[in-house]
Amino acid sequence: MLNLYRRLDTRLMGKARAPMLALVLLSLSLGCAKGNVCKDLASCGGNPMDKWAQVPRGEETPGTYCQEVVHAPPIESTLRGQLTPVARQRLPERTTLDWCSELVITGDQKEAIKNHNYWWEDLPYLNGFLEYLPNGTYLAGLTRKGFVDRWYSQTCLRKYGFVGNCQDFKAAFERANQGAGEYNTFECNENAQRGGCDCSFQIFEVNKLYGTYSVDGSTITHYSASPVEHASQVSMCVQGDKIKFTGKDNSFLWDRPGLRTMEMVRMNCNDGVMGPGELGVDCGLGCPNPCPAPAPAPAPAP
Repeated sequence: MLNLYRRLDTRLMGKARAPMLALVLLSLSLGCAKGNVCKDLASCGGNPMDKWAQVPRGEETPGTYCQEVVHAPPIESTLRGQLTPVARQRLPERTTLDWCSELVITGDQKEAIKNHNYWWEDLPYLNGFLEYLPNGTYLAGLTRKGFVDRWYSQTCLRKYGFVGNCQDFKAAFERANQGAGEYNTFECNENAQRGGCDCSFQIFEVNKLYGTYSVDGSTITHYSASPVEHASQVSMCVQGDKIKFTGKDNSFLWDRPGLRTMEMVRMNCNDGVMGPGELGVDCGLGCPNPCPAPAPAPAPAP
């Protein structure tokens, strides 16, 4: 008799679970995105051997530039540089993120900022250039640019002895980044409501890539020598003075985070005008001629 009750209970539970399971599957099918985030571009093949420059954003053929959002939170300072745990060992304990962006600013007049995490993510790629050489090597330069806004509380600013105001904080940022150029255009102003400083700065990151390549139909395989040593593939289509790239099998172009598709045009460093891939008229970035240094500002009148 007990076994009969168990069989009846199992059947009733199975009947009750069936609609619930169907509802869960329906909600998953409606809630999940279908297909790829970025649509693949044409892969007609062609000869890629030339110098190419990224079309300025907003001027490219609609739909040819696509970058997926890749969220990669900053690594907590307590977890950096630790050994990778072997099998069946516990991972390091995770800690709360540092709301001060790991800022260490002191009263040192010459070098106040001793440490700071300039973490950022998902900035767009701009002013890229790419060259495929006859000897089977390639060179590339991909630039990312954007502004970052951050708030620094009074606690963050004062805990290591800094006593200046927001303008002093801005000046300390500028001194800490002289010559590098990757972080620039700092602005800091007092937050009247909660205190501390509202700051912004510009990121200017240049990724220099190089290695060897091979072409098989419409597929280019890149054997990178910088910054990582492994292969990646793209589908390409050359049409006149334009080339379109798509990361093969949903991969990222040249292993750049999030970058899936891009359109480029042939470079012309001898046409007398400033075009894609140039910092001036026929100079800079992908052109062999460096741009002339800007004229020094006139000295102030005594």
